[in-house]
Amino acid sequence: MKRSLLTVLCVLLASPAFALTATWKNNTESDMKEYAVYMCKVKGCTVVREAAQQVAIVPFNAAVVPTWVLPNAIEGTLAVTALDTSGNESELSNQVPFDSQAPKIPTGALVTK
Repeated sequence: MKRSLLTVLCVLLASPAFALTATWKNNTESDMKEYAVYMCKVKGCTVVREAAQQVAIVPFNAAVVPTWVLPNAIEGTLAVTALDTSGNESELSNQVPFDSQAPKIPTGALVTK
């Protein structure tokens, strides 16, 4: 079973939260069924294939990409696996870190006329 390449898009929202969207290249095998998305929410963590870290099951040809709204100041890692119609699960995709830490407040700003 082929692994999927995962990318993560973080979008800052006006509220004290951010949206995390996962996308990947579809697996092209004929018996492809769905994807499992795993997330750990600790800085520097490594995703493992266990139920406690599974945050979504996405049908193979889903039109909707999974998005999560998380509070600010969360750091972690996402990864995805492919599952086939026989119940086989691939190894984890690449581990993609995310960071919702707001940038530091600018200092030294000057206003001149």
